[in-house]
Amino acid sequence: MSTTLIATFTATPGHAETVRRLLAAYADIVRAEPGNERFEPFTDVADDHRFVVFESYSDENAFAAHIGAHDGADFNAALMRHIVEPASVLQFLSPAQP
Repeated sequence: MSTTLIATFTATPGHAETVRRLLAAYADIVRAEPGNERFEPFTDVADDHRFVVFESYSDENAFAAHIGAHDGADFNAALMRHIVEPASVLQFLSPAQP
């Protein structure tokens, strides 16, 4: 079963552009990971400092490999210096069944 989630975080005032650059570089890395199906960063229309990243992985093993990747640790360490929250807030999703 695939793993789908959204990650949300808020850039500190004046740091939105830095967060955008970090996300753009990291998106290229994540999209090349085996099992990554989607990694799409968005900003809130009402607040350009509020970020939402939609992510999907082919299965739990692909997601676990993503979480354990060295590039992810580097990205998160850099991101933490520019966001309000102590870490990205993860919300795991499942398909809505009729």
